[in-house]
Amino acid sequence: MELRNMLETLLAGVFICQVSNSKLYQQLQNEETRSKVNETLAELGRHLCHTEHYEVYYCAYTDLSQVQDAKRVRNQFEAIRDQIAPVLSFITLQMRAEGRDAVLISGDTVKFHDLLSNIEQEQAHLNDLKQLGRYELFKKIRPKTASQERLITVLETLEKEGYIVLTNKESSIYQVSGKIEYFYSCLNFIRDHEQIPLEEEDEVQRGLELDN
Repeated sequence: MELRNMLETLLAGVFICQVSNSKLYQQLQNEETRSKVNETLAELGRHLCHTEHYEVYYCAYTDLSQVQDAKRVRNQFEAIRDQIAPVLSFITLQMRAEGRDAVLISGDTVKFHDLLSNIEQEQAHLNDLKQLGRYELFKKIRPKTASQERLITVLETLEKEGYIVLTNKESSIYQVSGKIEYFYSCLNFIRDHEQIPLEEEDEVQRGLELDN
Protein backbone atom coordinates (compact mmCIF):
# COMPACT_ATOMS: atom_id res chain seq x y z
CA MET A 1 0.00 0.00 0.00
CA GLU A 2 2.87 2.37 0.76
CA LEU A 3 4.33 1.81 -2.72
CA ARG A 4 0.94 2.46 -4.27
CA ASN A 5 0.51 5.63 -2.24
CA MET A 6 3.96 6.79 -3.28
CA LEU A 7 3.29 6.12 -6.96
CA GLU A 8 -0.09 7.84 -6.89
CA THR A 9 1.48 10.85 -5.20
CA LEU A 10 4.25 11.10 -7.78
CA LEU A 11 1.91 10.56 -10.73
CA ALA A 12 -0.32 13.34 -9.41
CA GLY A 13 2.58 15.73 -9.92
CA VAL A 14 3.29 16.16 -6.22
CA PHE A 15 6.84 16.90 -5.07
CA ILE A 16 7.93 14.68 -2.18
CA CYS A 17 10.35 16.14 0.36
CA GLN A 18 11.15 16.04 4.07
CA VAL A 19 8.80 18.95 4.74
CA SER A 20 5.79 18.02 2.61
CA ASN A 21 5.74 14.27 3.27
CA SER A 22 8.52 13.07 5.55
CA LYS A 23 7.33 9.44 5.58
CA LEU A 24 7.42 8.97 1.81
CA TYR A 25 10.58 11.03 1.56
CA GLN A 26 12.44 8.81 4.03
CA GLN A 27 11.34 5.73 2.10
CA LEU A 28 12.66 7.21 -1.13
CA GLN A 29 16.04 7.71 0.50
CA ASN A 30 16.38 3.94 0.23
CA GLU A 31 17.97 2.89 -3.06
CA GLU A 32 15.98 -0.35 -3.23
CA THR A 33 12.72 1.57 -2.87
CA ARG A 34 13.75 4.00 -5.60
CA SER A 35 14.50 1.06 -7.90
CA LYS A 36 11.04 -0.42 -7.32
CA VAL A 37 9.41 2.94 -7.94
CA ASN A 38 11.40 3.45 -11.13
CA GLU A 39 10.54 -0.04 -12.34
CA THR A 40 6.83 0.66 -12.04
CA LEU A 41 7.06 4.19 -13.42
CA ALA A 42 8.95 2.88 -16.45
CA GLU A 43 5.87 0.88 -17.45
CA LEU A 44 3.99 4.19 -17.55
CA GLY A 45 6.63 6.01 -19.55
CA ARG A 46 7.99 7.93 -16.59
CA HIS A 47 10.97 7.87 -14.26
CA LEU A 48 11.86 9.11 -10.80
CA CYS A 49 13.80 12.38 -10.61
CA HIS A 50 15.44 14.31 -7.80
CA THR A 51 17.35 17.54 -7.33
CA GLU A 52 21.14 17.55 -7.11
CA HIS A 53 21.29 16.98 -3.37
CA TYR A 54 18.15 14.81 -3.11
CA GLU A 55 16.09 17.54 -1.39
CA VAL A 56 12.98 16.57 -3.36
CA TYR A 57 11.66 13.73 -5.54
CA TYR A 58 9.24 13.93 -8.45
CA CYS A 59 8.51 12.02 -11.64
CA ALA A 60 8.96 13.02 -15.26
CA TYR A 61 8.21 11.60 -18.69
CA THR A 62 10.93 9.38 -20.12
CA ASP A 63 9.96 9.49 -23.79
CA LEU A 64 8.61 12.67 -25.34
CA SER A 65 7.95 11.14 -28.74
CA GLN A 66 4.24 11.05 -27.90
CA VAL A 67 2.65 14.37 -28.80
CA GLN A 68 0.36 14.36 -25.77
CA ASP A 69 3.24 13.72 -23.35
CA ALA A 70 5.39 16.39 -24.95
CA LYS A 71 2.52 18.86 -24.66
CA ARG A 72 2.08 18.10 -20.96
CA VAL A 73 5.78 18.60 -20.30
CA ARG A 74 5.74 21.87 -22.20
CA ASN A 75 2.74 23.06 -20.18
CA GLN A 76 4.45 22.11 -16.91
CA PHE A 77 7.61 23.94 -17.91
CA GLU A 78 5.69 27.03 -19.01
CA ALA A 79 3.83 27.04 -15.68
CA ILE A 80 7.13 27.09 -13.77
CA ARG A 81 8.53 29.72 -16.14
CA ASP A 82 5.53 31.96 -15.50
CA GLN A 83 6.10 31.63 -11.75
CA ILE A 84 9.73 32.73 -11.88
CA ALA A 85 9.11 36.49 -11.72
CA PRO A 86 6.55 36.45 -8.87
CA VAL A 87 8.39 33.85 -6.77
CA LEU A 88 11.71 35.67 -7.25
CA SER A 89 10.04 38.92 -6.25
CA PHE A 90 8.74 37.35 -3.04
CA ILE A 91 12.12 35.81 -2.21
CA THR A 92 13.78 39.17 -2.80
CA LEU A 93 11.23 40.93 -0.59
CA GLN A 94 11.76 38.37 2.15
CA MET A 95 15.55 38.72 1.92
CA ARG A 96 15.42 42.51 2.10
CA ALA A 97 12.80 42.73 4.84
CA GLU A 98 14.56 40.21 7.09
CA GLY A 99 18.10 41.30 6.24
CA ARG A 100 19.06 37.92 4.81
CA ASP A 101 22.05 37.39 2.56
CA ALA A 102 21.02 33.92 1.39
CA VAL A 103 17.88 32.78 -0.42
CA LEU A 104 15.19 30.60 1.08
CA ILE A 105 16.06 26.91 0.96
CA SER A 106 14.21 23.73 1.83
CA GLY A 107 13.52 23.53 5.56
CA ASP A 108 13.73 27.28 6.20
CA THR A 109 10.99 28.83 8.32
CA VAL A 110 8.75 31.71 7.25
CA LYS A 111 6.93 33.28 10.20
CA PHE A 112 3.99 35.34 9.02
CA HIS A 113 3.87 37.78 11.94
CA ASP A 114 7.63 38.39 11.97
CA LEU A 115 7.76 38.90 8.21
CA LEU A 116 4.78 41.25 8.27
CA SER A 117 6.36 43.28 11.08
CA ASN A 118 9.62 43.60 9.15
CA ILE A 119 7.82 44.61 5.96
CA GLU A 120 5.77 47.27 7.72
CA GLN A 121 8.90 48.93 9.10
CA GLU A 122 9.85 50.35 5.70
CA GLN A 123 7.72 51.91 2.99
CA ALA A 124 9.93 50.37 0.32
CA HIS A 125 9.04 46.89 1.56
CA LEU A 126 5.34 47.80 1.64
CA ASN A 127 5.62 49.00 -1.95
CA ASP A 128 7.30 45.74 -2.97
CA LEU A 129 4.54 43.75 -1.28
CA LYS A 130 1.93 45.79 -3.11
CA GLN A 131 3.72 45.25 -6.42
CA LEU A 132 3.37 41.48 -6.05
CA GLY A 133 -0.28 41.98 -6.96
CA ARG A 134 0.69 42.80 -10.55
CA TYR A 135 1.60 39.17 -11.18
CA GLU A 136 -0.96 36.67 -12.39
CA LEU A 137 0.15 34.23 -9.69
CA PHE A 138 -0.95 36.67 -6.99
CA LYS A 139 -3.97 38.03 -8.85
CA LYS A 140 -6.20 37.63 -5.78
CA ILE A 141 -4.45 40.61 -4.17
CA ARG A 142 -6.72 43.64 -4.41
CA PRO A 143 -5.21 47.14 -4.92
CA LYS A 144 -6.69 48.60 -1.73
CA THR A 145 -6.08 45.54 0.42
CA ALA A 146 -4.22 46.05 3.72
CA SER A 147 -0.64 44.78 3.93
CA GLN A 148 -1.65 41.98 6.28
CA GLU A 149 -4.23 40.63 3.83
CA ARG A 150 -1.78 40.96 0.96
CA LEU A 151 0.85 38.89 2.72
CA ILE A 152 -1.73 36.28 3.72
CA THR A 153 -2.75 35.95 0.07
CA VAL A 154 0.87 35.63 -1.06
CA LEU A 155 1.70 32.93 1.47
CA GLU A 156 -1.51 31.01 0.83
CA THR A 157 -0.74 31.06 -2.90
CA LEU A 158 2.82 29.83 -2.35
CA GLU A 159 1.41 27.08 -0.14
CA LYS A 160 -1.10 26.08 -2.81
CA GLU A 161 1.71 25.90 -5.38
CA GLY A 162 3.73 23.65 -3.06
CA TYR A 163 6.62 26.00 -2.25
CA ILE A 164 5.81 26.27 1.46
CA VAL A 165 3.92 24.13 3.97
CA LEU A 166 1.87 25.45 6.90
CA THR A 167 3.42 23.68 9.89
CA ASN A 168 1.85 25.71 12.70
CA LYS A 169 -1.63 27.02 11.93
CA GLU A 170 -2.10 28.85 15.23
CA SER A 171 1.11 30.86 14.85
CA SER A 172 0.97 31.04 11.03
CA ILE A 173 4.41 29.48 10.63
CA TYR A 174 5.43 27.94 7.32
CA GLN A 175 8.34 25.79 6.23
CA VAL A 176 9.89 25.98 2.80
CA SER A 177 9.48 22.73 0.88
CA GLY A 178 11.94 20.94 -1.38
CA LYS A 179 10.09 22.25 -4.43
CA ILE A 180 12.04 25.49 -4.01
CA GLU A 181 15.20 23.57 -4.98
CA TYR A 182 13.45 22.36 -8.13
CA PHE A 183 12.48 25.98 -8.78
CA TYR A 184 16.12 27.08 -8.53
CA SER A 185 17.15 24.30 -10.91
CA CYS A 186 14.58 25.49 -13.44
CA LEU A 187 15.72 29.08 -12.91
CA ASN A 188 19.32 28.16 -13.66
CA PHE A 189 18.28 26.21 -16.76
CA ILE A 190 16.13 29.02 -18.13
CA ARG A 191 18.77 31.62 -17.27
CA ASP A 192 21.30 29.65 -19.31
CA HIS A 193 18.96 29.38 -22.30
CA GLU A 194 16.82 32.51 -22.15
CA GLN A 195 17.25 36.08 -20.99
CA ILE A 196 15.28 36.90 -17.85
CA PRO A 197 14.87 40.69 -17.55
CA LEU A 198 14.47 40.81 -13.78
CA GLU A 199 16.18 43.15 -11.36
CA GLU A 200 15.69 40.55 -8.65
CA GLU A 201 17.69 37.90 -10.50
CA ASP A 202 21.12 39.32 -9.61
CA GLU A 203 20.25 39.64 -5.93
CA VAL A 204 18.81 36.13 -5.76
CA GLN A 205 21.79 34.74 -7.66
CA ARG A 206 24.12 36.25 -5.07
CA GLY A 207 21.97 34.64 -2.40
CA LEU A 208 22.26 31.28 -4.12
CA GLU A 209 26.04 31.61 -4.24
CA LEU A 210 26.19 32.44 -0.53
CA ASP A 211 23.99 29.48 0.27
CA ASN A 212 26.17 26.98 -1.61
